[in-house]
Amino acid sequence: MTTFRQEYERRLAGPWSDIQDQLEALYDRACRYPGVRVAEFGVRSGESTSAFLAAAEVTGGHVWSWDVQEPQVPGWWHTSGLWTFTRGNSLGAVLAGPVDLLFIDTAHEYDATKAELSRLAPAVRAGGRVLLHDTKLDRRGFDPLAVARALDDWCPAHGLTWRELGGYYGLGEITISGRIPRARQG
Repeated sequence: MTTFRQEYERRLAGPWSDIQDQLEALYDRACRYPGVRVAEFGVRSGESTSAFLAAAEVTGGHVWSWDVQEPQVPGWWHTSGLWTFTRGNSLGAVLAGPVDLLFIDTAHEYDATKAELSRLAPAVRAGGRVLLHDTKLDRRGFDPLAVARALDDWCPAHGLTWRELGGYYGLGEITISGRIPRARQG
């Protein structure tokens, strides 16, 4: 039987994907938390999910993932006991308790990213991290560098800073130092 570690390593060495440069950083960050609890938004073919699941396998954790489309992943992931997938969008998601890692790889739009941060970041426990893919995304059809601009505007308003972890399309990281107030509804 294939393990999540084997699946992650296959994807790390396999055909190129837009997040391949950041898979090791995702795995490393998740492994820092015993019993890691990950909330992931944006699954697609499961590249980032494989890194989080490999870490959950090692630490005794769990990964909750959301996507608006059904993910293209091996069927055994759904019955592993380490992964819960919900088809839906990020702003409608309900997180079950605090998480160690929040990963956002969704619309790559300025307003959507700020709304996701306001809605979801309060669920990250103190000492946890928020990771956002595509901070360097600047290609036709997308608002240039929208994710980075959203981080630049959202973080100071919440007494936080972010840093760029690198890779081809970029990976932003916020370390949560304390409690983030929930966004007001209405």
